Amino acid sequence: MRNAISLLVLLTMTSSAAGQDPPPAPSAPSPAVPEPAPPVWDWRDPLLSDGPRWQPHGRVSFTLQQRYLALRVSRSLHDSWQLWTDASFDLPQGFYLGLWHYMGLDDNDLSSNGGDELDPYLGWKGTIASLDFRLETIYFNLHPVEHWYRGDTWAQSSAVSKKFDLSADHTLRLEVQVDWLSKADDFSNGALVLLPNATHEWQAPFGINTLMFSQKTWLAWDDGFDGPGNSSDGLFLRYNAGLHWELKPDITLMFPGFTALIALTDPHDGRESAVALNFGLKFSF
Repeated sequence: MRNAISLLVLLTMTSSAAGQDPPPAPSAPSPAVPEPAPPVWDWRDPLLSDGPRWQPHGRVSFTLQQRYLALRVSRSLHDSWQLWTDASFDLPQGFYLGLWHYMGLDDNDLSSNGGDELDPYLGWKGTIASLDFRLETIYFNLHPVEHWYRGDTWAQSSAVSKKFDLSADHTLRLEVQVDWLSKADDFSNGALVLLPNATHEWQAPFGINTLMFSQKTWLAWDDGFDGPGNSSDGLFLRYNAGLHWELKPDITLMFPGFTALIALTDPHDGRESAVALNFGLKFSF
């Protein structure tokens, strides 16, 4: 009897186990999710970038100018052809530094007249709330170039601008620029200069994809320079225009170019209207 009961219990347990689902097979390991790549630092928008990477950027340009029409003092400083060289290098976090070199081509001397200068500069540029800001300081090492801190001047410059896309091929940038020039031999006191301006660019005019037309207009006001004999303020209109030909992605030819300086008032200090032709070549890296 006992053997019969044991056999019945064993059959019951076997039948119950057979009705159960088999144990699940061990799951395969899920593939590893790759970590996101670190953000690439964008030098054009330093305030919004958070990555540590930085690649050197810069540009070197060479420009032939028919005469030296100075921007801040609204005056022709040298009435002969010049070679302008500008080397600019972008640094991390929106900073940049560069060196302007002006050389008159009427002789072979690098420091012979007012057409010769060597001007280092340092600045910062960035974007805040869709506005582009720029701060810059420039040291004008005037002729004689070999003597530093003798009759030279500093310029402190600040600007805020905004770019507007007028169409697929046309852009407009409006800017307000305020500069302060320290005293120098040319003027006994410092000078305040206001330079509101507008830049228009036309990409691929007439269907030429490697061409860009650019024009820029300034309204230049200063509170006067004492050196020429009085300190009357001056108001000038300045206009630049040129065709920019892309020879290669990193090489641009500016040909031809034109600059006009038009006196809107008589500052009674010898400044007057003038025009100049210019041609240039720019290398970017």
